[in-house]
Amino acid sequence: TDGMDSSIADIAIAFNAGIWGYDSWKPTLAYMCQSSQSSGGKGTNVEGTEDALIKSNHSGIGRTLFIITAYTVEECEDDAEVITEVIEEVAARRKLLLADAETKDAAGTTPIGRQLWAPEPNPFSSRLERKTASAPPGRKYFENGAWQAWLLGS
Repeated sequence: TDGMDSSIADIAIAFNAGIWGYDSWKPTLAYMCQSSQSSGGKGTNVEGTEDALIKSNHSGIGRTLFIITAYTVEECEDDAEVITEVIEEVAARRKLLLADAETKDAAGTTPIGRQLWAPEPNPFSSRLERKTASAPPGRKYFENGAWQAWLLGS
């Protein structure tokens, strides 16, 4: 191998993932916020239990481009809220959240997670409306109708 940690993905794409609706996403998001170098070979998930990470000669890049789609911009915004919460929880466990504003970037997120683009309509979404019985009145759903991107890890 080239010395990189093969357990850190370069890119992850979650199509219509509904992160906002499933707590089962939180351990995965927390894992993507870790790097074996910055956590000393161990990662802490959202619930506070330690997971052994694969030890390696990780170069410290440890960043995963994470693209998430949703049926609507509103759902995409809800996904962003959950991702932000997980980043903040992981950062707090790693003691990266300090009182001063210098530890946060312009978007207000900690160094272990940064939003590359905010939820917006996806220009590559399906043009065929998805009929959804539980949809709020007036809201139209489309496969991959909205998207956002994050850079997770440190």
